[in-house]
Formats: sequence, C-alpha cells, structure tokens
Amino acid sequence: MLKIPYSYLKYSIESSCKQKIKKLNVEELKTEGCIGKVFCVLFIWRLILTLLIVSRSRKEPLNLSRKISSSHRFGP
Repeated sequence: MLKIPYSYLKYSIESSCKQKIKKLNVEELKTEGCIGKVFCVLFIWRLILTLLIVSRSRKEPLNLSRKISSSHRFGP
C-alpha cells in the first residue's frame, strides 16, 4: 500500500472541498431566488390549506352542538 503523508492528504481534501464550496455558492446564488420563491409559495399555500381544514373541522362540532341544543329546546 502506498503511504501518503497526512499533511498532503489533508491539504488536498481541504482544497477540493473549498473548490466545491465555491462552485456551490455560485450556483446557489443563481438559483436561490427561484428556489426561495417556490418554497415560499408552497409554504404559504400549505398554510392556507391547513387553515381552511382547521376552520372546517372547527365549524362542524359547533354546528352539531347547535343542533343538539336546539333539539333540547324544542323537545318534549
């Protein structure tokens, strides 16, 4: 097995990681606006849907309780 000095290995790994990070940063800056907008729209849409579902689920028990109370009022 070929012995490679640790310092050289560490330097090569760090330099390759730094190059990848630089490339990623440039790509993220290009696509960050689009991705951010898409995630924001999806988050808002999901929030609206959950609020609608919660409001519907809250209305049903209220209607049931009103029906029960009205039947008790007019009951024999």
